[in-house]
Amino acid sequence: MKKSAVGYSITKSQDGSYGHGHLTINLLLVRDPFYSSDHFDRECSLEYQSNHDSPLDWYGASFHNVGARSLEDLKKATDVATKIFAGVYLGNMQEVLQALRNFKRFVYDKRINEYVEVESLVPATFFAYFDNYKSTGRCTVRVMARDDDEAKRLIAKDMAANNYHTELVAWIEAGQPVRQSYDNAPEVLVLEDYFEIEEEVIE
Repeated sequence: MKKSAVGYSITKSQDGSYGHGHLTINLLLVRDPFYSSDHFDRECSLEYQSNHDSPLDWYGASFHNVGARSLEDLKKATDVATKIFAGVYLGNMQEVLQALRNFKRFVYDKRINEYVEVESLVPATFFAYFDNYKSTGRCTVRVMARDDDEAKRLIAKDMAANNYHTELVAWIEAGQPVRQSYDNAPEVLVLEDYFEIEEEVIE
């Protein structure tokens, strides 16, 4: 398994004002070698919890969301977890942090319904736009743009580049209608902000 084929995403949440905190590390594997590196599937999740008075004091490491339907799927999840955390004591958050630094970090972008590398995340000023001329509600292409005018230019360019000539003509004749998705860009914290580790300990 190539190092570039493995990645992770990380999120934290809390159950109300006084509930438990939750840290979720999704372990990701490239879906197919013929796809580009941003097509990832979640193989499993490493989850922790914390108390409301110590929100970054994580404990109770456990694996969830394996979703294996066969022994092969289970082996894939195990291989990804082993690839990232081999030799790591999961109760030591410094070791967990150091292990994560060796792999690409991704974030789930609801605007396009995909995991994307953090460094490649499109700014929050952009939204997903679709051509919107079919009675079925289905679209031909999707683009990231800041407003309707930019979206129309990019949709026309995308359709032409992908030889959607019939669809392009129909869309233009319909008045170039576009539909905007109102999903916002995901929040991305500095990796260290998920962990309560003394500054001098971090190399």
